[in-house]
Amino acid sequence: MPNPTVTCAVLLALFSSGSDAAPAQGNGKLIAAINRSEWTPPLRFELDLATSRYDLRLTEGKVWSFASPAPPPRQGILSDKLMSVIRKLVLRIVRDGIYDEKCESTFLEAERTGAAVINNGGPFSITLSLPDAQLDAPARCPSSAAARLERLLDSLFPAYANAKP
Repeated sequence: MPNPTVTCAVLLALFSSGSDAAPAQGNGKLIAAINRSEWTPPLRFELDLATSRYDLRLTEGKVWSFASPAPPPRQGILSDKLMSVIRKLVLRIVRDGIYDEKCESTFLEAERTGAAVINNGGPFSITLSLPDAQLDAPARCPSSAAARLERLLDSLFPAYANAKP
């Protein structure tokens, strides 16, 4: 369960400007592994929550060994409308947690008993570095808000997910 004091401080920092279009300075950074696939390594998406600037590139240390060309690095600025949606999802993640504890405990129990656990896409990974908190979830079971955020980011860069060996 998230710490209420940290949650309050983070929410104030995220939304202290009173506008989704003009966030308070120093809001922090979102880092996510997107376009997770059994065919290709994930891409690293970094977003500055204050400036809306993003950077998308192949995850460091990963080698692209597939017939289709590796996606080139990409940088840009997300729209105010899109940032508003992302900030609302970040707010829910801070409030509700970054991963689903009940689901994760099911996976842990399955591993303990020797049951097979299959995840073709690799581990879910989102990190939020905020002024008063660090939320990190390299896990199998993202919370509903974290999963929605990952799906949103995947949908922004669909061409990256279409590579096959």
